[in-house]
Amino acid sequence: MRTNRPWTVEEIAGDPIVLHGREFIPVVKRTSRVWRRVTFGTHRSEVRGGGLVWLQPAALIERRPNGEERRIAIPDPTRAALGGMLVSVLALPLIFLIVTVLIAVLRWRFSKSDDSPPS
Repeated sequence: MRTNRPWTVEEIAGDPIVLHGREFIPVVKRTSRVWRRVTFGTHRSEVRGGGLVWLQPAALIERRPNGEERRIAIPDPTRAALGGMLVSVLALPLIFLIVTVLIAVLRWRFSKSDDSPPS
């Protein structure tokens, strides 16, 4: 049996696009995982497999006619949004717990002060 290979991450350049004498080359980051399983038996053989591929825009390479080349990074707003959601999912229950405990402590303190006999 063959063992699974880890995730592979690589940048892939696309076909150049020429616009007003400048050449633009899109670059994507490809994250992929492929798994295969082959089993040989005395009466049968079995093959299974599958894979995942995630393409993410990474940059745009600009080549000018004078030979200059620059890489323009493409921001990933989806990752930022998912990161913000993760922080809020983890932080909000903690904040609600702290507020609930504070309210309970304050109620307990005020109820203790009301039970004292008048002097």
